[in-house]
Amino acid sequence: MKKWYRYLAAGVLVLLTLCVAFAAPVGAPLLAAFAAVVLALVVCVFAILLCVVLFTACLVLIGGKILIRGILAVPFSMSGFAMLTGSGLLAVGAGILGVLLCVYLCKWSSMLIAKLVRRITGRKRERLER
Repeated sequence: MKKWYRYLAAGVLVLLTLCVAFAAPVGAPLLAAFAAVVLALVVCVFAILLCVVLFTACLVLIGGKILIRGILAVPFSMSGFAMLTGSGLLAVGAGILGVLLCVYLCKWSSMLIAKLVRRITGRKRERLER
């Protein structure tokens, strides 16, 4: 009765070995493609963050330039002074709000990347003991 069990175990072992041998040429490129897609997504997230940072920096710099130009327009035109100074202050304020947006986007994207890595590796969040 134990003889057929040994033959069955050997057959399963051979079948498993064949499946691994045939799946290896397919599995390795799929794993590399998956890693490339995940890396591309991370690069896209960082590119979006960089765009937001650069747009915010441009708003602050252009707002400062328009603000200074508005202050320098006082002797020539009072309405031009008011319009340029207000526009400059608006651009600087929008730049400051953009800085806050950058901080929150960096925080959210770092949490998202951490969740993605945790999901890929299959680890749960471990509590830190203090």
